[in-house]
Amino acid sequence: LQGESIAGFGVSLRWTFYESPYIPLALATNIYGGGVNIQSKLSSQTTGVDLLCTMAMEDLALYFGVGQAKVVGVFTGGTGGLTDNGETTKEGLSSSHSLFGLAFQLSKMQIAFQVDRYVDPTYGLKVGLRY
Repeated sequence: LQGESIAGFGVSLRWTFYESPYIPLALATNIYGGGVNIQSKLSSQTTGVDLLCTMAMEDLALYFGVGQAKVVGVFTGGTGGLTDNGETTKEGLSSSHSLFGLAFQLSKMQIAFQVDRYVDPTYGLKVGLRY
């Protein structure tokens, strides 16, 4: 938002530790984290780890995974703060994470549809270009 003090970041590290020599199967782990700070009044950090299994054919991949995610939010109190009692409050939540998706390769373009479930399900459509 223009004129607002918002900062965010995210990082993900994926390591494929097993590829089957006989069938198109791969196992990987994904470690991720991110955060956001809004006007120094609200900040949130997310971390997680997933174990992923991918079945890949020539132009199609089916993948699913399970893991754990944690989010911590800090709500600033005081003058102009966000809390009712004026005290800075820190809240956290840990949850299991499951996901599945389909990815299609169309020439140099990749399209993926993914369903994630933390506490509530989320749906994503990803479009990428390989160069």
